[in-house]
Amino acid sequence: MKFFKVLVGGCLLALFVAGGAGAQSSMAKDREKACRVTAETTYKNLRVAQEIHYVDEGSYTTDLNALIEKGYNPSHNAQVRLLSAQKDGWTVEITVIPCGLVVSFDSREMD
Repeated sequence: MKFFKVLVGGCLLALFVAGGAGAQSSMAKDREKACRVTAETTYKNLRVAQEIHYVDEGSYTTDLNALIEKGYNPSHNAQVRLLSAQKDGWTVEITVIPCGLVVSFDSREMD
């Protein structure tokens, strides 16, 4: 049996978790959360590089190498596909490799 302390809404909750299915379910949820955070972090880092490219070049780009030249450092846990770039924004599909999570972001919807 494991003991965890969790802070929820300013209240400290103590949880006792027995081994087995409950612990595995919790681990799966933690892994899923880590995958979502990886996708969001990848998007945020990509967004910074896109904004630098926009300031320097006057446009967004679908060329990942151009963004790497602007300082973007790709995550080894995420595959990035730049789908489109318009004057007012861009879209990307990010696949988090360890869990196969695929997320699409549209910069115009993220403001």
